[in-house]
Amino acid sequence: MTLRWRPPAHAVARVRAEAERSLSPTEFGRWVGEPMTAAEREEALSLIAWFQRRYRTPAERLAYSNRAAAYLRSVVLLSSR
Repeated sequence: MTLRWRPPAHAVARVRAEAERSLSPTEFGRWVGEPMTAAEREEALSLIAWFQRRYRTPAERLAYSNRAAAYLRSVVLLSSR
């Protein structure tokens, strides 16, 4: 049997509330207008490079994204019960 880690319900609720909140036009403008820091850019490029090494072909990348989406849907369904 494989056990998978599940985040605590309160953490899921907090993330969901933050993700679903509406931003005012001013807040949105500040958020999207903020330039990426050098550290954020380096981290993003590093993650992209890892992903491309791990999933070399478009078919592998698509298969991964489908699996990840199915898993996330199951987590959302389980946490909303």
